Amino acid sequence: MSLLFNIDQFTCYRHAGAHIAQSDLQPLLYIPTWPIHSGQHWGVIGGKEEQRSALLDLLHEKNSLLKNPMRVSEISLAEQQRRISSELIKSKTGVADEIFAGTPVHQILTDAIQSSDSMNKNSAQPTSTSSPLLEQLIDTLNFSNCLHKHFRELSSGETRRLLIIVGLISAPELLLLHDPLEGLDSFTRPIAGELINQALQSPNKPMKTASNLNSWAPATIRCSIFAASRAEQLPSHTTHLAYIDQQTLHLINLSTSHSLPQALSALASRLTHAAPIDIPELPQDHPFHQHKQLKADQPLVSMRNVTVSYAGESKPVFKDLNWAVQPGQHWRISGANGSGKTTLLKLITGDHPQVYNNAIEVCGFRRGSGESIWEVKRHIGYMSSEMLWSYRGSGQLAGKTLSVVMSGLYDSIGLYAAPNAADKKAASQWLDLFEISDLASRRFQTLGLAEQRLVLIARAMIKRPSLLILDEPLQGLDGDDRKRVLAVIEKLISSNASTLLYVSHHDDEQVIGANNTLTL
Repeated sequence: MSLLFNIDQFTCYRHAGAHIAQSDLQPLLYIPTWPIHSGQHWGVIGGKEEQRSALLDLLHEKNSLLKNPMRVSEISLAEQQRRISSELIKSKTGVADEIFAGTPVHQILTDAIQSSDSMNKNSAQPTSTSSPLLEQLIDTLNFSNCLHKHFRELSSGETRRLLIIVGLISAPELLLLHDPLEGLDSFTRPIAGELINQALQSPNKPMKTASNLNSWAPATIRCSIFAASRAEQLPSHTTHLAYIDQQTLHLINLSTSHSLPQALSALASRLTHAAPIDIPELPQDHPFHQHKQLKADQPLVSMRNVTVSYAGESKPVFKDLNWAVQPGQHWRISGANGSGKTTLLKLITGDHPQVYNNAIEVCGFRRGSGESIWEVKRHIGYMSSEMLWSYRGSGQLAGKTLSVVMSGLYDSIGLYAAPNAADKKAASQWLDLFEISDLASRRFQTLGLAEQRLVLIARAMIKRPSLLILDEPLQGLDGDDRKRVLAVIEKLISSNASTLLYVSHHDDEQVIGANNTLTL
């Protein structure tokens, strides 16, 4: 096995943003030594999302410095964010009155195939990345109904499936993965996990799936790095293991006598928080922004025969949906990727144009009856992956972390009014509750994706809204952070402060007290 990288006594530093001097950068992760050879498939666990992302960024950098850089594919939340940011830039550079739906999906796939073919012409090693492979992956991941869509029309789970397909057909030599299964529904997740696992096998070993894929594994893959917040999702073909403890990367050699399951079992107590998460009392209602008291017998959400459909689609997203949410009635919303979960939530928040074509009442207001959108939103706390991308794309408007949390009091992206002492106190208390008070003065743009998600969850909760809507809030969070967020949610709804609408694809992320289920 040839040596690809040898990372020795290297310190990764926290991203600090444009206004922080290089001398003020804070150490994030120390790597005593990390030799990476061809034919190795590394699993990386432990630490924080920001640390694992720094590792992948470092490998990108080291690869670019090689005399003959390897072709890299990355499947991660960070790559998803980069593509979304790129699409947002495209939308801002077009015609002012043009509605930009994003790059066509078929164009993204065509570009990946063409790029792969271009590489293969310059490579002595033949590969099996071809249009038949693409067709097989599309069929296996049930992606055919997305081929006519544009990128920005995809759900979060559909976007993740697209990234997996692109990553596997683009003839990568170095495959980087960071929680590649996050955002996938419970049916798709094991299928996608098996596809990735098979890709890391010997190139000529046949695929053993229900789809009967034949000898498809990309022959170009020389090495892979799989960073995971959930150790159980590491591929079975992981050959080497690394774990992050505090701020240091440690290496473990796997063998037949010290297998991956054995190594993970030995590390479990070191990398997980065994004791229950202790949540103190919740912050009190903000004195100025207490929401208007709603009638106890009035539904927070009422939908009658609601139908959403799009031109060119063979079937509606949903048809004749009748649903009501009573105060104190907490709901889990489930369904496959693309089933309409996020669409449903956008109808409630008023961020979907077809809300005015339907009989929908939210917090006592009939949508389309002349009500102000702010009259409705003052009762709602909302967090979703799409909001995360919006905040990341807002640049300097987002400001510092404390300001982002305070913006939840005003339902704005960015803080446009001078905060008072009560605003600052409330925001600080919610940051303390999630144990991220040290982030208060940092700019939101410089935070890791998981840290940004925690901040936006605090933003959604700060006014203790009548209706709390959380769309996959735990995506990409590490074990202790997931436990803490779940504990806060459960404490919030048990106090009867908020009624919960909650979306998650993981059985171990369900909220105690959310006893009602709407399946789309």
